[in-house]
Order: sequence, then C-alpha cells, then structure tokens
Amino acid sequence: MRLRYITVFDPSRSTNENDTFKQLLLFHYFGNTDSVPSLNEKLSTIGIIQGIWSLTSSDDQLKDQKND
Repeated sequence: MRLRYITVFDPSRSTNENDTFKQLLLFHYFGNTDSVPSLNEKLSTIGIIQGIWSLTSSDDQLKDQKND
C-alpha cells in the first residue's frame, strides 16, 4: 500500500457548498504529474472525509448517550 496524496483542509473557511474550495489548504499528490487530480476531485475527497468524520462523531455521541 502506498500513500497517494495528503489533504489538509479547514471546514471553518467555507460558508456554503459554493465556496468549498476555500477549505482546501493543502493537497499534495505523490504520483505522476500527468494524472494530478482536478479541483473537483480534490473537493470530492474533502466531502468524503467530512462524511466519514460526521458518521464517526455521531456514532460516538450515540455511545455517550447510552452510557449516561
């Protein structure tokens, strides 16, 4: 397994879906420069990461509620 890219983003830099690109602080691609992802692909990556983060944090909240 090889690291293909690293993404750093800050969700607080965006106010709506139309300015999601403002969240992207760093996207470094470790690969052939002929196949560098487009901005749309980079923003899709941010969306996937945020979705996974949201699912895991909501699962943690449910576990905390059950323990109370």
